[in-house]
Amino acid sequence: MKLINNIYILSTILLFIVNCRMRPYWHEVPSPVKDSENNFLYLYLPSEFEDGVEKIQINEYIISILQEETNSFLKRRILINPSRELNTFTLWLGDLHKRFPTGCEIVIPVSKGKHLYQINVSTYSFVFKTALVADVDLDVSKSIWMDFYSSEKVANPTNDPRYGDGNLLKNRIKLRYSIENSFKESRHLKCDLRQSY
Repeated sequence: MKLINNIYILSTILLFIVNCRMRPYWHEVPSPVKDSENNFLYLYLPSEFEDGVEKIQINEYIISILQEETNSFLKRRILINPSRELNTFTLWLGDLHKRFPTGCEIVIPVSKGKHLYQINVSTYSFVFKTALVADVDLDVSKSIWMDFYSSEKVANPTNDPRYGDGNLLKNRIKLRYSIENSFKESRHLKCDLRQSY
């Protein structure tokens, strides 16, 4: 009986830490950024990509922005997406806080100082999927300005059974970043992050 109780307690703790998608809660429930000093992450979300041969239409993006803890030996990567004032149940089991519209720029606060960031971008239908891991050191009023680009085609592309030819446009869309002034003028409308999409 004691063994069954111990198994029950252990499984309850594990279910608390990971949800049904087997992701830890710190990847699913956003944490507020408290140590930003006019530091932001900017990313424009285009509604289409084209390279002269192919054209990809995007309806909405699925984005998770993770920041590695610096004051913990665990070095967890914590989700810092805006919470959009959703309830805990929706945050834990849904993905409304990871959905973003196209044709606008997301601007979210990030921490001052040296941090590792992981930015994952995809679409529901897996039209494309890309990610970037960057170690960034931000001074006051400096920000991460990100954009998408299409890498060059290669002579001998890989042919992944899941994603297809490596030279397809969807497999060549990548992220890049630069560190610039936080108050640089942007040419894009900001996404309204108070609502869900």
